[in-house]
Amino acid sequence: MVKLTQIMFCSDEFQAFLKNPKLRECLRKNKEVVYDLLGSHGDRENLVLVAETLSDYSTVLQVDILSCDSYHRHVNPFHCVVFRI
Repeated sequence: MVKLTQIMFCSDEFQAFLKNPKLRECLRKNKEVVYDLLGSHGDRENLVLVAETLSDYSTVLQVDILSCDSYHRHVNPFHCVVFRI
């Protein structure tokens, strides 16, 4: 079983990795591939982290909106209908 401290360490390590200027340039050039990869694994948290690192706030909002829509479709199917009129 993975311990919470190991997860936190990996998360911190990934955040430090994203601060590398050379990596940021590579991410910027290939952001759609990175987004697709993270999205296909359901890794919403790191997808948002990468988008924020690249100052790609439209993607951050898009992920949040899709997550909200998905949540409300399961909890209250009429919520999304009301707000889409």
